[in-house]
Amino acid sequence: MPLTNRRFLEKNFTNIISWLKSNEINYKFFKQISEDLYSFLISKVIINKQFALQVISCLNETYYECNELDFDASLNAIAYVINHFLNRYHRFQKICLKLLENFIFPIRTRTELLTNILSVGCGPAPSLFAISDFFLQLRQYGKLKDINRLDDLNFNTDYVEISKNFRQFLHHFIEFTNYKKELTPEFLKFNFRPIPYHHGRFYDAFDIESEKFEISRYNIKYFGRNNYSYKNSKYNMIIFSYFITTNKILKNLLKKNSIKDLCRSLRNGGLLVIVGAPESKNIYSQIEKILGSSKFWNFSMKKVISETMQFDYFNKYGRRIKKFDQNILDYLEKTTKGENVNLKKLKLYEIIQNVEPAFSKWFLLVFQKELYQHCK
Repeated sequence: MPLTNRRFLEKNFTNIISWLKSNEINYKFFKQISEDLYSFLISKVIINKQFALQVISCLNETYYECNELDFDASLNAIAYVINHFLNRYHRFQKICLKLLENFIFPIRTRTELLTNILSVGCGPAPSLFAISDFFLQLRQYGKLKDINRLDDLNFNTDYVEISKNFRQFLHHFIEFTNYKKELTPEFLKFNFRPIPYHHGRFYDAFDIESEKFEISRYNIKYFGRNNYSYKNSKYNMIIFSYFITTNKILKNLLKKNSIKDLCRSLRNGGLLVIVGAPESKNIYSQIEKILGSSKFWNFSMKKVISETMQFDYFNKYGRRIKKFDQNILDYLEKTTKGENVNLKKLKLYEIIQNVEPAFSKWFLLVFQKELYQHCK
């Protein structure tokens, strides 16, 4: 009989972590995606002065006022990517390690079974990029150490996102990264990210039904779809990353039963991962109370992680982010030469110039689903 997920990770955790650290695997992936993102933006998106000026006009707003913005207006989505993608990609690198450290990172007992991940309100999906890359790293380790359960690890991702511009970004950036080399079996196994381009199955986080995951009539009309889409889905991990950011959003999710429906769609042992600002403690305490007191007929949601995490902007990851930011500003300055543009007013410029100790902080709240017959 194969080991349970927890026992398998307990047995292999120390060696996996040692391999990751000694070979700087996480940093190599981070460095590569930062280079890919920069190349993509300057060659496929910000291709002339007009686009550069639009991006500049959106940068500060998408740094400070994400909750209020229409990401299908102007180039808000691209400005958001510049401000937040790499930072949040690295956050999820650290979150994957935290889940591994707690022996709850989802790895199915049989390699023919898919490990399914869903990100709700994914935006440009830095969480799915980071998690996909972590699965690819585990495959590399499995091949190196001849561990079949990792070498043949099967996983898939999906997302909920209503913004057409974020979906368009995902389509083109995934295509850019997945098809930059010849699609040999080796490349497909260890480098190909199974993120569904612009075809994420779900659109409206406030209209999710656990049994059918039905796309609402409004969204079918909005996106020009002709038929309803029904799909019974079970997930090993569901992510809310910087989505439940206000009491209004939480209230709407509760009104539509979206959180509870998503909990029902988790497999036994599946994880509900909530990430957001440390200042939003009132929202997290409400979620804890709701899930702790909810009476699901055959399962419970057990809180397994609740802590503030951080990384240092002056470590190699922070320096790489600053290098990316500086390269973007240099490109924007060059592209808008002759225009009356003051890049020093941008938050991006302030971050680059800061020489004081600085940390990127976030709050991580994780619940694990337990069927009652498995509860202690």
